[in-house]
Amino acid sequence: MDWEGAQPWHSPFWGSIRGHSPADGWGNIHHGLQKIHRKKQQGGSVSLRGFTPRNGPRNRWGIHDAERCPQRLRNRGNLLESCGECDHVLRPWPALGRILHVYKEPTPWGITGGRGMKWVKTHHSALSPLRRFKKPVEVSLPKLYRNRKGFVYVHVPFCLNNCRFCILYREKPSVPLDSYVNAVKRELQRFKSFKAKVVYFGGGTPTLLSGEQLGEIIDSIRGKSRPKEITVETTVREFTREKAEELVSLGVNRVSFGIQTFNEKKRLFLGRKSGLDEIIKKIELAREHFIVSIDLLYDLPYGNTLIDDIRTAIELGVDGLSIYPLEHTGYTKDYPHPSVEENERDFLKAYEILRENGYGHINMNHFTSGKDEFLYSRVFTRPWIPLLGIGCGAGGHVDFYQTFHPPGVRAYIQNPYRVMIFASESFEVERFLSGLFEGELELGECGLEEFPSLKLAIEKGWGVFDGNGFRLTPRGLFWANTLAYMMCLDYLRNRFCEFSSSSLKTESGEVV
Repeated sequence: MDWEGAQPWHSPFWGSIRGHSPADGWGNIHHGLQKIHRKKQQGGSVSLRGFTPRNGPRNRWGIHDAERCPQRLRNRGNLLESCGECDHVLRPWPALGRILHVYKEPTPWGITGGRGMKWVKTHHSALSPLRRFKKPVEVSLPKLYRNRKGFVYVHVPFCLNNCRFCILYREKPSVPLDSYVNAVKRELQRFKSFKAKVVYFGGGTPTLLSGEQLGEIIDSIRGKSRPKEITVETTVREFTREKAEELVSLGVNRVSFGIQTFNEKKRLFLGRKSGLDEIIKKIELAREHFIVSIDLLYDLPYGNTLIDDIRTAIELGVDGLSIYPLEHTGYTKDYPHPSVEENERDFLKAYEILRENGYGHINMNHFTSGKDEFLYSRVFTRPWIPLLGIGCGAGGHVDFYQTFHPPGVRAYIQNPYRVMIFASESFEVERFLSGLFEGELELGECGLEEFPSLKLAIEKGWGVFDGNGFRLTPRGLFWANTLAYMMCLDYLRNRFCEFSSSSLKTESGEVV
């Protein structure tokens, strides 16, 4: 499932500096800034007492009380601005100025933390610092998609097995599948004028639906359009000859297997139950009818098998493959796993083997023999293409709006029109940074001054300047999500420095 499925209201990017994770962003310091924004929306100003770079905000937060304002003025002088009920325009707590001063350094300390480079593994986390610029809005969703062309993502959240590696929304079937299909069709009725160029069924396990049920959804999507690519994700066990023939009759031309690894011991550990012989038979069957893509994982507990898996995939003649680092869950995080250096080495070796065997990198973590275009992956690298998300847990985007269906199949069946919509104030920078996922940035007038992380990337061998652009090296592809994350922090630094120069000045005009 694509990054749009991430729940934008969860952990907007705040965590502690000590023991922080890249997905959490800047740390408690910026948790304070978020809290300031939230309190000011409620009316009034917010105290910055105890706001220090090391500890972040303490427990003395609240809306400014006009009756207490003189006491605060005498003892602290720490309000951002007038409360609106009294005439005081107060000087901010000096710690905030120190924070902004520290962050003017080129090395983003949300990443390094003084303890070496952190590895941001996935695109789900790469743009997470920008989540604070996404605001819930109420607009007509059908109007946003009216008479538009783009991609459709249908989420089928049902799984018979709870795999240990999966971080996506899924649940075991607890309702009749016909009820879910009917809810999806009801939702699609609102978007009759939207023309689908690409359709992607993700999950979950879409092939748990019968051929007839999948056909009803595809017919509802098609209308007058003729999608160039229709992909269905499947597990090895659920893919049969009968299912393959049904998919062919529906116009499906691409299937994606979540193989993860061909190593049987590792598969059992991850919760995959099919053996190697069954995998080979099913891939050979799929190649008779479809473009075949597979997913492979590395950063596995007790060591990687990526190189052997790549060679097996090449021998089987798969048309495309995506290689991802395992995002550790509660099931896997406590087991020993390879170091970042070992993962980087294995990725570069895999890249070399794929290139030697005629596979090229197209975007994200995906490689193709030339036959697999993987058109749907452009939703990650070209966010201006409308993506219509359908189904419980599905996400989408159109223009600078992002959509998300809350989880809960039963609630979705009762009301498939319940969709959360967010307006992104940072859409242009998201659009700019998305080029990294294809391996190349068009810099235009931007440069090292706006994005000092590019200088660090060049020093580390992640990329090179190429004309008016910046191109990632093979090593840079491994670190692409980390670089995107760092450039998000560059953007935030620029925004907050503008804030400091315009709003956080003493009476003499100096920034505190």
